Amino acid sequence: MFSRTVSEVSAVSSNEIASAQDLSAVISQDASMTARLLRIANSLLFNPQNRSVDTVSAAVIMLGFDVVRELAVSLALIEQVLKGHPHERVTQGLARAFHAAAQAKSFARLRRDRRPEEVFVAALLYQIGDLSFWSTEGTERERVEKLMARGVDTETAEKKVLGFSLQALSRRLVVDWNLGDLLKDTLDGKVDAGGRSSHISLGHSLARTIEVHGREAAETQSVIRRLAAHLNVPVERVVGLVDENLGTVLRIARCYGVYSLETVLPLSESALAAVSAEEAAIQAQEESTPVPLAERQLVLLGKLATAIEAGGPLDVLMQQLLTGVHEGIGFDRTYFALLSPDRRSLQAKYTLGANPAGFDGSRRALKGAGDFFQSLFDIGRVGRYHPGDKAADTNNMGWLTVGECLCMPVSISGKPIGILYADRSKRREPISDDVIARFRLFGLQIPLILSQVRKAA
Repeated sequence: MFSRTVSEVSAVSSNEIASAQDLSAVISQDASMTARLLRIANSLLFNPQNRSVDTVSAAVIMLGFDVVRELAVSLALIEQVLKGHPHERVTQGLARAFHAAAQAKSFARLRRDRRPEEVFVAALLYQIGDLSFWSTEGTERERVEKLMARGVDTETAEKKVLGFSLQALSRRLVVDWNLGDLLKDTLDGKVDAGGRSSHISLGHSLARTIEVHGREAAETQSVIRRLAAHLNVPVERVVGLVDENLGTVLRIARCYGVYSLETVLPLSESALAAVSAEEAAIQAQEESTPVPLAERQLVLLGKLATAIEAGGPLDVLMQQLLTGVHEGIGFDRTYFALLSPDRRSLQAKYTLGANPAGFDGSRRALKGAGDFFQSLFDIGRVGRYHPGDKAADTNNMGWLTVGECLCMPVSISGKPIGILYADRSKRREPISDDVIARFRLFGLQIPLILSQVRKAA
């Protein structure tokens, strides 16, 4: 999943005429990534104005094409390195990355940077080569570890075993995955006029120094003095800023789905207690407050993605998907219908909601030109039907409703296999563009479910 997602995001990035919609479409195919990306986009770190962001397209508009692209890569990387039993260097590297990114973003804000989010993501991916290498098992990793255990410095051990350093690997990956000039220039040691590269390198220098020597060590105070000169502010202000940022690292990491950094981050007992108290307060508030619809959708998408990855039974996965559409978005009737081998009819296979007599499991013939369902396979995208729609033959409505409905053709490897349908036959609420985007996001999971079940068979 990691290489496919990254390669597809990279392909969009390298296309000079690619649009925000193209990037959104690629990311939206991955339910787990979408749920986490939207959680980040709605976090205080990226969204201090607390504007509701419930689609990937909205995240691209708010954060920018480059930031969302790099967030997608960072999410894919972190998801991959946490699989299985991560090496202790992975956990330590993630702690350093999140710590450095939090510090670098605050430096950028202090200098009134117009895109502090770009600085954050670049700092997070600064050691992408290290994280990638230490998350893979193999003889090379063992040989590097043995050399380091004998006192050989890290870079020399890497070059002796691999023929190159992991920093060089980071540079290569940044180029191959089109991760932007800011990160590339920082790794190359170039200093930009706005100091953005310095924010990143100093953030990592500070994080590593605190990690090795401790918060109060003379080495740490030296880095803080360099920071004060770089930011042109008093040392006392930098001290307060550094301590404040340390307290936010756990919250940021948890937006990414990382919950294992408490033991490796240099946090005081009072800071850990403050984070725990805040999380308890948030949980109590969430339990007493109705879950917003958009957030419920993210939860259902995340659970569905986890179930797909675990390879559950087809019937269970499909019913879980229909529940996400039916309850998460809000419809009166939802079903998935399979296309017959001769492409002449549809049969309702999985259904939820109030079905009219004879609907559940029934078959509906496709009636050629003018047939609403047939037209969906022809246009290949989500279609919205409403009463009085002159584009559809109302004499052949069949399963259609007197209210608005959405239908999405589902294909695998370009071959149509069925229709995802949902309507509002009772509540008669209008269907907005946001509802269509969320409906499509769930529909994109059907090929993943069928492919996963077929692979496991």
